[in-house]
Amino acid sequence: MAVVAEDRDDVRLVTIDRPPVNALDVDTLHELADVLEVSAGDDGVGAVVLTGAGKVMSAGADLIKVLAGDDDYIDAGIDALTRAFRSLFTFLKPIVAAVNGHALAGGAVLVCGCDHRVMGAGAGRIGAIELSAGVPFPAWALQLVRHRVHSGNLEEVVLFGRSYDPEGALRCGLIDEVVNEGETMEIAFDRARELAQIPRSSFALTKRSLRAPAVADAESLAAHDDEIKAAWRSAEVRAAIERQMAALGR
Repeated sequence: MAVVAEDRDDVRLVTIDRPPVNALDVDTLHELADVLEVSAGDDGVGAVVLTGAGKVMSAGADLIKVLAGDDDYIDAGIDALTRAFRSLFTFLKPIVAAVNGHALAGGAVLVCGCDHRVMGAGAGRIGAIELSAGVPFPAWALQLVRHRVHSGNLEEVVLFGRSYDPEGALRCGLIDEVVNEGETMEIAFDRARELAQIPRSSFALTKRSLRAPAVADAESLAAHDDEIKAAWRSAEVRAAIERQMAALGR
């Protein structure tokens, strides 16, 4: 299992554990969606903390598998990303991100899907770097980023595909709080417990209303994800991914 759930009283810690960089392949994305959907219906779960194992939150989609896979694998990958992001964004209980290290591309999108985002100082970098890697955003991914990044910084974050240190991420809205690196998990749990004290129906109804416009936009734009799949399958995008991987020495 690449996604591990551990209960600490009424807070469920959900950890992406797929060494070395917690990359999101098809199976991992479906495991994450499964855990979130089960947690949504579990009365014993009052809130969730989402993190990554080791020193990386997540490096995003597993581009090695994308390059090795055929067209069917790429299509399945986009569908799995969509399912995981939808399950996260429509999760009506409190969910807090404990950003313990690099959160890049799909990893940053997961962070944006959470209600509160705590990042340790010096923990790493975070960024919606999809375009710098040459790949287009699936509809749900882009809407999660759009929902949380400050409007004045949105095009900078998305179009330039930059990554940010914690202070820069706080400035542009990729995270909510920078804490001492060794306190990331403790403070994330504190924030989750604080939100879990709100009556569940009150929290769920309010969160659903807050996110309803973004959900509607995501569902509407997802009707065009066939174009996104075609782009990921194209020779141009595959060449861009190969250049990105070569630059990383992989």
